[in-house]
Amino acid sequence: MPTPDPQALRSVPLTGPLWTAMLGPSGPPLPSRSRERLVAIAPLADCTGDATPLPALQRACVAVPLLLAEAITLETEHVGQALVATHGSSGLSAFREPMPLTSALTLASPATPPRQLVTGHFSRDVTGALQLELQLHALVGGAAPVGLRASRGTPGELAARVERELLGALGRAQTPPLPRAPSDDVALAVAHEVLVLTLLARGKLDGAQAWGGAETVDRALAWAKATPAAATPVLHALAAHQAATLTGRPTAPAVRTALLERLAATPSLSSWAKALPAGAVP
Repeated sequence: MPTPDPQALRSVPLTGPLWTAMLGPSGPPLPSRSRERLVAIAPLADCTGDATPLPALQRACVAVPLLLAEAITLETEHVGQALVATHGSSGLSAFREPMPLTSALTLASPATPPRQLVTGHFSRDVTGALQLELQLHALVGGAAPVGLRASRGTPGELAARVERELLGALGRAQTPPLPRAPSDDVALAVAHEVLVLTLLARGKLDGAQAWGGAETVDRALAWAKATPAAATPVLHALAAHQAATLTGRPTAPAVRTALLERLAATPSLSSWAKALPAGAVP
């Protein structure tokens, strides 16, 4: 991922779970919430100082905001929005220094300004262990930022721990509309791949900089099979399938069949899947 040039930096705000960017109104119904409760999450920075950035950590800097936006939308009374930063159409941007609040605000959409904004970064403690720090900023009302921190774990383990703290700070909803898979390293890897396909399908990324297709759907389906009660992995798989089809990277008929079977086998999605019109899954 290229280091961002402020002149070339572009923002792609994705509101709600990542998979809604491809499924749109035909996706499973979600609670209608006011944009007055919008919580935006800026890209994370890799501030470890490692001479060679770890690919998994660079992916996590992009994918953690995606999973946080999903968690906020499904598990609180707020709406989450991931602010994806690209280097024009040449790729996703990587940050090696903490992003100031003023810089993060430039990535937010002026049409739908957030009420709260999350910034954060990975770093290492004095022992060299990985840690993740987030700041929840209230943009209205003047409340002091809320600091969240987790240390000693993989990127996925740290993401899961700060996610729990963030949801607690925002206030959990009584009844989540769909069961989520836990945030972990598999979730981060799949979300990153689905994002790349989604940006490609929406014309936000050059095809030469993108990868994935049928193999992304396969990985998402394997994730879904490992978490059969959760709805979100199979929805990532469906979004990847739709994006791959739109970008000329169609999946094999067997993959489509496996996807439909997994949708039907997911308890919280089976009724919705049955009601899908013919041809809704190409």
